[in-house]
Parts: sequence; C-alpha cells; structure tokens
Amino acid sequence: MACYGQTCITDTIEFGKYKLIIPLFQGYRIHEFHYEEGTFRDYYFADSRGLLTIHYGTMVSKPTPVRDKKVP
Repeated sequence: MACYGQTCITDTIEFGKYKLIIPLFQGYRIHEFHYEEGTFRDYYFADSRGLLTIHYGTMVSKPTPVRDKKVP
C-alpha cells in the first residue's frame, strides 16, 4: 500500500467477507473497502476532533461481472 513516502499507521477492521484498511498519513485516512466484486477507495480527512469527512472516492479495481447464463 503506497503511503507516498510517509510512515503508515494502518488499522484493519474485518467483518465477514469485508475488510476495511485505514492507513493514516499527514492527517488523512484512506479507507479501502474490499468486497467480492472489486475495491472502492475513499479518502477521508480526520479533523482535530477525530471526525471524518469524505475528501473523495475512487474505484481501485474494476469489478468483474458475474453472469449466470452465456448469451449465444
């Protein structure tokens, strides 16, 4: 996981098949949400009270579509 040359403190929370990774650097937190179709990454800013606001979100990996039937 790239932290742009900064030391990362990573907090990982796992629940079921989902995993939330929160590295901290320069006051920002990157939330990576892994799910079975792909990965979303949202950038959050933590203020002095520890509250998070969304900076922006982007998709890291493109989801692989699952089809039950093949179209001839």
